[in-house]
Amino acid sequence: MADTLKQSELESLLKVVGEKPPAPAAPRQAAPAVTNYDFKRPERVGKEQIRALERLHEVFARNVSAALSSQMRTLIDCRLLGTEQATYQEFTLGVSNPTCFNLIRAPELEGELILDINPRLVFGMFDKLTGGGSARFEAPARALSELEWKVMRPTLNRVLEQLRNAWESLAPMRFEWASHETNPQLAQSIAPNEPVVLISFEMTLSAEQNGRMTLCLPHNLIEPVLSRISGLWLGNKVHRDEHTRDSIRGRLATAPVELTCTLEPIHMSLKELSELEVGHIITLSHPVETPLLIELDGQPTFLGKLGQLKSRGTTCVRITGES
Repeated sequence: MADTLKQSELESLLKVVGEKPPAPAAPRQAAPAVTNYDFKRPERVGKEQIRALERLHEVFARNVSAALSSQMRTLIDCRLLGTEQATYQEFTLGVSNPTCFNLIRAPELEGELILDINPRLVFGMFDKLTGGGSARFEAPARALSELEWKVMRPTLNRVLEQLRNAWESLAPMRFEWASHETNPQLAQSIAPNEPVVLISFEMTLSAEQNGRMTLCLPHNLIEPVLSRISGLWLGNKVHRDEHTRDSIRGRLATAPVELTCTLEPIHMSLKELSELEVGHIITLSHPVETPLLIELDGQPTFLGKLGQLKSRGTTCVRITGES
């Protein structure tokens, strides 16, 4: 039997059907992103200029690695860590004390820039320069003496030369040392609130010692060249003129190399060795017909033959071929 609706139920049903569906809730709008701005640390250098500075000093880092590795005959790796903007006071507060704090000036720029090198690196390089062994070197917790500064000066000059070469693509600079300090608080040539650009490098010495090297560029020093930095593109700036080629050829032509050849060894008793005196003749066992191996900086390069110059009466080696 069919169910029937009462009049009140029928009116309620018609009322519900006639009502409009509720409007969907409006989606909540995400809060706008807010970036904190520190008025004490204004960013004076644009992002494009920062990227150009990084490209410039990536070249500097590679050249420093090659220059110091060739000087110390060991692997030294220098790589760019990053670039940031801060104030000079923040920079000095973050530097260890004592340290290797070098002030550099250039007549083309107004002011001084700073190159700070971690003492562990400086003492590690000093140990290599003075004949240190392969054992891990523990840097002393003290400032460099005047003697150590003098020994390290040629090495620091190589770093300064590579900085000069890197900046040549921007403008010719005559960087030169102004002074050095071991306590960064004593170097007050820059105002504490002066904005600076800090370029940090990580240096590794023979996979044993590592530390940081920081280049501090005050804003008032680099402001005159910021417009040229903006248009700098190192990837396309390659010098291929004849003057550059002649300069490279000249440097290669005067590069010193070591040429050596070794005769077959001889053996003698300790008694015979003790009886040797000035004027005695040591008979060599190397046959004249046997070719000599000639090495160029330790690399086998040529074959030679032992002989004598008739005009001078001196023993010599004639190159007969390649090894």
